[in-house]
Amino acid sequence: MDTSVPSSTSGVGRGAWWCTLIGLALLLAWDAAGADLQLARLAAPGGDFDLQEQWPFAGPLHAGVRQLTWALALWLLAGLWWPTGVLRRIPRSARLQWLAGMLLGLLLVSAHFMSHPLWTAWICWAASIATQAVAHLAARPTAGIRAAHD
Repeated sequence: MDTSVPSSTSGVGRGAWWCTLIGLALLLAWDAAGADLQLARLAAPGGDFDLQEQWPFAGPLHAGVRQLTWALALWLLAGLWWPTGVLRRIPRSARLQWLAGMLLGLLLVSAHFMSHPLWTAWICWAASIATQAVAHLAARPTAGIRAAHD
């Protein structure tokens, strides 16, 4: 029976946790410095972003990315039972974890200032890290029980 403690007890590498914390610190510093409003004033001197309804901003860069993410989430959902393409090589538990991370990110993010894509990226990253940690913790007791019986 192996009683050693892995370097990461959460299933997430230390590097990923450090990246998550450093990203959070940078975003908090960005907000505290008021950089968001300064950039918003540069992009929209009159207080209204004139291009917000124009095709590249309202279409592919905003709604399109969100729709693509939902399409990928649906592909992952279907791939839980009927994997296609690269999903065939990925274990079902990993596909479920990816799906949970994507859905959590989609539910946590919402329509924003310029820095919000940065917050969106961090929230989605953190949601994925948290999902991986939970998946690892959920699988650990089973592995411990098996090791005790061996």
